[in-house]
Amino acid sequence: MDNAFNANLTGGIEAIRSDVGETIRQAGGQKNKSCLGATPRFSRSGTAKEKHV
Repeated sequence: MDNAFNANLTGGIEAIRSDVGETIRQAGGQKNKSCLGATPRFSRSGTAKEKHV
C-alpha cells in the first residue's frame, strides 16, 4: 500500500505471509515466514502523487 503524506514524502508498507506445505517441510524446506517492510520516499521537487493499491 503506497500513500502520499504530503507533497514531498510518500511511503509504502508491505506485509507478506508464506505458508509452506507439509511435503516441502518433510523434504527439509523452509518453515512458514512472515515479514513486514516499510519504505519512505522523499522528493525535493514536491511532485509526489497519492497512489492507493
